Amino acid sequence: MIRCSLLMRSVAWLMGVLSAVCPAQDTAEWFARTGAAGARITGAAALSFTGLTSNPQTTGPGDYEVHFGFDAKGKPESLAISVPAGSTVRLGVDPASAVRPLEVGSQAPADYRFAAVATMAGASGSFGLVARKRDEDNWYRLVCDADSNEFRLERSVGGVQMVIGSAPAPAFDDAAHDVSLQVDGFRLRAWFDDALVVQALDGAQDRGGWATWPDGESGVRWRAAAVEPVAMMRASSAVVGEDRQATLFVSTAAAGGHYGVLELSLDWPYPALPRTAAGLEPWLLQRPAAPRVMLGDFLGEVGRGSIAQLPVDGRMQCGLRWPRGAAFFGQAVLARVLVVSPDGERLVSRTPAVAVVM
Repeated sequence: MIRCSLLMRSVAWLMGVLSAVCPAQDTAEWFARTGAAGARITGAAALSFTGLTSNPQTTGPGDYEVHFGFDAKGKPESLAISVPAGSTVRLGVDPASAVRPLEVGSQAPADYRFAAVATMAGASGSFGLVARKRDEDNWYRLVCDADSNEFRLERSVGGVQMVIGSAPAPAFDDAAHDVSLQVDGFRLRAWFDDALVVQALDGAQDRGGWATWPDGESGVRWRAAAVEPVAMMRASSAVVGEDRQATLFVSTAAAGGHYGVLELSLDWPYPALPRTAAGLEPWLLQRPAAPRVMLGDFLGEVGRGSIAQLPVDGRMQCGLRWPRGAAFFGQAVLARVLVVSPDGERLVSRTPAVAVVM
């Protein structure tokens, strides 16, 4: 009986260790490198990340949208990814400090982003932000309409109002939400909880002030209102890996017509070696270590869809498969996409590199 009890406790301890080390097959683990701005994940489950995570968060499989926050370098583009069961998700953007408010003088600037946090008292009514307001009859306005579940961009010229852009909205609630309206030349963009919800091109108003809307007793509480610099769109990456294969999702922030080329960098060109007591690898019979880089894969042996012309939204998806063999087992590869000009002559930009474990 004693031996049986000890055996059962040993098995239970071993199962606990394995469950802590290995994710369950019906779940997915999430890691993130987001910097100060953080990231929001919506879809089959809701998550949030800030900074560099060492402990993963766990969700079920499904389709997700990843929305990154604003930082001093701009706004990383959102991602749409599919996460199968038993996979590991790694998110990555280039690090940047927190965004600083814009120094405003006596005259309102022409281009800026007005942001605030809104909390509704109920699930009805409308609220939003106003930009380039010269007087009561001349402005741009973002309307979050909870009655019709709609986002709208409106303009008023001489008191004549017109809807210049609209999009469906989710059901509103009484939680706090980040809302921002950006005016940059002719381009107007609006975000709700870091997701780009509606945009339009219009040149009726060229400058003016800002305000929250509606004024007075509206049932909406506003806080943390700030005028910030225009946020430039920049690249973001995510890799979803499972069973010696992975899928790389990137938003390049490049215009359609450019080319995306997969780049894989392997900087450990030999199998895993035992380490000494000092934590060093033995030098004997060891080749010089230098990064091995693969650009694209015309044969499709390692990367599927590794060279592609970017669509209008600038997004790209690559399928990765790892070759069998001890030389690759347990190694990490940095994966990213190089953006090449439409004429193929110039390297325009790079997406953030994310690590993939073979």
